[in-house]
Amino acid sequence: MLLFALVVGLLSVAPTVLAPLSIVSEYKGVQYLYLNDETIYRARIHEILDGEPSVASPFLFEYKDAKTVVPPINEYFYAVPAYIFGLSGAIIFAKFFFPLVLFLLIYEFVTLLLISLPSGTRRSTGIAVALLVTLGYDLVDSGFIKALLHGSVGTHLLLWTRVVNPIVGVMVGFAALIAVWKIFTTKQKKFIVLLALLMALSVGYFFSFAVCYVFVGLMTLISLVRKEFRVAGMLTLAGVLSVVIDISYWYHSLTMLSGAEGKAASLKNGMFFTHELIINKLVLVATIVSLGIFLFGFFKAKKQVAEDIKSWLFILGLLLTSWIVFAQQVLTGKEVWPDHFVQFTIPFMMICGVVSAALVFSAKFPKLWLTFLSLIVVASVAVGTYSAGSYTHNRNDFIRVQSYGGLFSWLNTAAQNECVVMVREWNEELERMIPAYTHCNVYSTQYVYFGVPEERTLHNFVLRMRLLGVDPLHAEEYLYADENDVRGYFFENWGQLYMSAQGRDAWLDSKVSIIANAYRASLSMSLYEEIHKYRADYLYSEEPLSKEMMKELPDSTVILSTPHYTLYKISPR
Repeated sequence: MLLFALVVGLLSVAPTVLAPLSIVSEYKGVQYLYLNDETIYRARIHEILDGEPSVASPFLFEYKDAKTVVPPINEYFYAVPAYIFGLSGAIIFAKFFFPLVLFLLIYEFVTLLLISLPSGTRRSTGIAVALLVTLGYDLVDSGFIKALLHGSVGTHLLLWTRVVNPIVGVMVGFAALIAVWKIFTTKQKKFIVLLALLMALSVGYFFSFAVCYVFVGLMTLISLVRKEFRVAGMLTLAGVLSVVIDISYWYHSLTMLSGAEGKAASLKNGMFFTHELIINKLVLVATIVSLGIFLFGFFKAKKQVAEDIKSWLFILGLLLTSWIVFAQQVLTGKEVWPDHFVQFTIPFMMICGVVSAALVFSAKFPKLWLTFLSLIVVASVAVGTYSAGSYTHNRNDFIRVQSYGGLFSWLNTAAQNECVVMVREWNEELERMIPAYTHCNVYSTQYVYFGVPEERTLHNFVLRMRLLGVDPLHAEEYLYADENDVRGYFFENWGQLYMSAQGRDAWLDSKVSIIANAYRASLSMSLYEEIHKYRADYLYSEEPLSKEMMKELPDSTVILSTPHYTLYKISPR
């Protein structure tokens, strides 16, 4: 078991270690981070290391005291070891250690559910399921399987290697499931405190919070139906204690999310107001399979099913939790980006399917069962091995981003603390990397989910158009051509953010008109004064500024010049 856990850790961390080694001297310290939002998470961790524990504004110098509804709990899992190993070292360590821990947690949970089976069957099934979840997570995706067989997958990194989330949230979630099992089966009071702490930690990631509280609530109801009032009371007490532990968070969140401003913040962070029913295909299939296996076992071996009743109730709890998180909006009218719930429901469904089959078929067909588990192990390790080597597919891009390494090094050694870098071009990649790799902030960014007023976003956007010399007579054409930037900076909900593939809409037309008019109005104002409405210390430009532009920025000087960019020191106001 420990050997397989080590394999999971090594395959998970391999791309992050091998990618820098593969480009040898061209590596300049920019880590191999190619999963969605990893740079954002690195910037949030860096903000903690810079002495801003609330991480209210990890990118902009202003708004550090703004309220935020997302506590950086999970970022501290990286920030604490970063004080010892450095941030890059902590991330490498986490990419190895956290998937390894997840493997062990799933192994433990599965073996607990199979407690009535022989130890060999429990261990082999636990290993297979833990590998399936950690390495073979994408085996339920038919599109991935087809692409893999045709050799057209390209870079494919394991989900659990993504910095901060979902890995931390899922680890907390499975630890909570184990604590619930311990309460359900042993009724030991010490697990009440453990479960309460885990539930309190779960608020660091909305989806782990939702899954944990729904599951605990369901198991409490199941206990009441079974007249196991002590178990129900212990689970209830754990839930109450978790709320007490998080009382400041709940007060802060509920007050912040109330009213029109709260609704706007919720929409920007992925909430939809809808009563539409969502039926997840995998949850549906797993429910049918698990129910079918249970009925087969019930009619063929009632005594055995009765002995395993607690395991079956946990399977029921996992199935119902998965249905509820996808369907609760039918009643509540509020839905938070449901695509992220699959990070929990896919592992749950894998566990339900395999554990159900193990409870009924493993003893009847031991050789067939061993063959089935072997196929899971081989397929999972194969996917993990492919993932470990897939970093080679974006080797050239990894070399490209190393060109920022010199800039980051200079900012960390020569720039004043909390400096602000203005990026002249539309380069959100760099604007996210600067706070992620240095102690500096940026002047502009799309990351304005909390605390940043829209007038600041409009100011930043218009100012960049001016720095790029956009023709005011063709401002609208320019904005429609850069539709993704408009949506990325000004979206009010995720539907607007991801609607670009569907063409123009009334919302986009309105924003383009507002921005174009603001841009034309700004041309009558001093560029120097406009820049200094907010703190600005340096200006990064991929091309040297024109003489005309330099005249508008008096006393600004070149302090760093490379073939890729020029960095200017902006004279203070």
